[in-house]
Amino acid sequence: MKNLTALVSLLVLLASQVVYAGTENRPATAISGESILGQMVDYQPSKSQRPMVLLFSDSLCPFHYLPNCEAELASFTKQVERFGDQVQWLQVVKGYYTDLDSVKAYNQKFGIEVDTLWDQSNKVFKAYGVYSNPYVRLLYT
Repeated sequence: MKNLTALVSLLVLLASQVVYAGTENRPATAISGESILGQMVDYQPSKSQRPMVLLFSDSLCPFHYLPNCEAELASFTKQVERFGDQVQWLQVVKGYYTDLDSVKAYNQKFGIEVDTLWDQSNKVFKAYGVYSNPYVRLLYT
């Protein structure tokens, strides 16, 4: 019951902070690739036992077209600290106008310590219908 209460709290917190980038309701698709640390990430929504929180972001934060991105990232890292292993966490970083070293520096600057994919071709962004960021999406089975 304690875990259920914590999960409901996470859902309420995230729902209050989600930036909806579109109204498309798409099924969760598999996400796989190499993280920025060289480890393989393979998320299969149909096989997951835990909810997953996806953070779609841009390593150009802070920037004028990314309003409140610093506050959103701070909120995300607090939720990671609070809920830890009860949830799967994945950050997907936009591939445009950046390079691998910039993505790593961005993670370090904002204290993001979750698996991170640099979506060089924006394949994951497109699959999930994300057109702005930061954008958080909760997936659960």
